[in-house]
Amino acid sequence: MKSPKALSFFNFICVFFLILGWKILLIDLSVIIPAILLVVSVKHFHIDRLTINFVFGIFCLCIYQISLQIFLYNIDVPNVLRLIRTGIACILVALLFSNAKNKEKLLKYIILTGAINAFLILLAVVFPSINQFLMGLSDNSKIVSYRSSGLLAGYDIAGLFSVFCMVLIIKNRPVFKGKSWLFFYLLIMLSCFFSSRTSGLLSLLISGYWTLKILFDNKSSLALKAMVFFTSAPLVGSVLILFVYVFLVSIGYLSNPYISSLIEYTYAKNSGDNLLSMFFLPEGQLSFLFGIGTETYASDSGFIKDMFRFGLVGIIYSIILYSMILIRAGKNNGTLLILFTLILVLNVKNSYFFVRGISPLFVMCCLYYFYKKRVV
Repeated sequence: MKSPKALSFFNFICVFFLILGWKILLIDLSVIIPAILLVVSVKHFHIDRLTINFVFGIFCLCIYQISLQIFLYNIDVPNVLRLIRTGIACILVALLFSNAKNKEKLLKYIILTGAINAFLILLAVVFPSINQFLMGLSDNSKIVSYRSSGLLAGYDIAGLFSVFCMVLIIKNRPVFKGKSWLFFYLLIMLSCFFSSRTSGLLSLLISGYWTLKILFDNKSSLALKAMVFFTSAPLVGSVLILFVYVFLVSIGYLSNPYISSLIEYTYAKNSGDNLLSMFFLPEGQLSFLFGIGTETYASDSGFIKDMFRFGLVGIIYSIILYSMILIRAGKNNGTLLILFTLILVLNVKNSYFFVRGISPLFVMCCLYYFYKKRVV
């Protein structure tokens, strides 16, 4: 393709659908649209060894799961297809990055995609009809008032995507022209509070730390310090006060009928008990070690689901697989380490290994720093 503008647009569409792509019946747009665009626009079909090893590891895990299902007569096709889709998506990501001349533009497209999803989240919160439409596209049946996942299939996944984008903006401010990064940051940060409680809390911690770091950094200009203070500090402070107030109402320390009814309507009762009930293990030592090939639907915890699918052996294998691509992409890279730690820790609450949106996004981040390191 000769036109640079057309190529840039194609690259943005690829990034957008690789992260936010949804399904229409049996057609998965997260792989179909990028595959078509890359076939049209890519000149050299080259895949870096980093991605080859990662995808090979995914397909080995897929073969292991299929073998378990056949051996135990416990067939679960959707779980197998999920791994295959993740592997294909990672291959498409590798093709995209190997052929893109300007890798920083791809990073911008990731953040722009995050900003679009953040805008859709805020729009859906204000207009319930839009929320229902988006939930229908993403196949998210858990419609909750004052919460939205945008085009992603889960509130927690949408929240983690927003948190990822916040970290990327903080660590890569120079790639943006002017102060556009601040607009994207505030928009994405605000969406965190309407996707999941965990992402809301993480956005507060990240923003608070970042604000203090800039204010006490001698290298930061006075103009930057003033701008960050008069934008982030009041927003973080007011949201933190509101968060504490709602928490005090929820435990009965303060009284507010409106807030109490909102909490009761929006969040599940006895959430602590519900969380504890999510943690249980497969029966038998062999099932504990090697899994049963299918996930359990009685738990939301990613580690518990993976324990049933792959066993302890599969979980350790998955962590090693992610660790290898992280180390090879950028040893001692703080940004990738933060992103991987978020996936690892939050997997206790939800599934983030080899899932739609998050897995291609993590590979994109790894490849960005991998190519950046090679240029330097």
